[in-house]
Amino acid sequence: MVLLWSRTSSKRSVPLLAAWTGRPSPRRLRRPVPPRGRPASHAGSATGPKQPTRRSRLAMRIHLRSVGAVVGILLILPLFAPTGAIAGRRRDARIERQNIEERARSQRGAPYRSGGTSPGGFDCSGFTRWVFSRRGPNLPHSSSQQFALGKRHGYKRIWKRSKLEVGDLVFHDTAGGRVGHAGIYVGGGKFISSTSSRGVSVESLSDGYWGPRWVGGVRTPLTQT
Repeated sequence: MVLLWSRTSSKRSVPLLAAWTGRPSPRRLRRPVPPRGRPASHAGSATGPKQPTRRSRLAMRIHLRSVGAVVGILLILPLFAPTGAIAGRRRDARIERQNIEERARSQRGAPYRSGGTSPGGFDCSGFTRWVFSRRGPNLPHSSSQQFALGKRHGYKRIWKRSKLEVGDLVFHDTAGGRVGHAGIYVGGGKFISSTSSRGVSVESLSDGYWGPRWVGGVRTPLTQT
């Protein structure tokens, strides 16, 4: 350090110029020099909170955006591609509908018998009960009670014939303003049931007799997706 001095009195000396030679001047030493790596705002405080640097704030923003993008993809992905569990349930329901149709059609020509629940003779609700008895729900032996199942958890009420799927129960009003007949939808606008005039047979849901008497359908848990 090279200093130039001027004497203003015999007792005081005032520096006029200090040349830098590698060390801080006496005037600069009056202020504490912040240690390297510590923000200047906390110089001289060893216990002060560490403020995030510009680089760390940028890294945090990038991280939050990445997390937000991943969460968004996970939320919308089920809307475009069914998960394995959903696809599995749909496949199982399709197989069950096929089984119901095959079991129902296997009894075409079986005779009608009031109160009957076996291939030796069926009434309408006894026939639907028998078809579902192997793997499906235990249906009550009553067409009106089978229709009321649509209010239960796991069952689904179908009001429009266009929304029916193979294996759905279908119901008609043959008892003067209330459900009096039950059958099973087999596709193509047709259903199979046991009637007193024809026994177990396939009929059209929209023919001159059954069309005006349509009430609704019920989808059982066996065929739900």
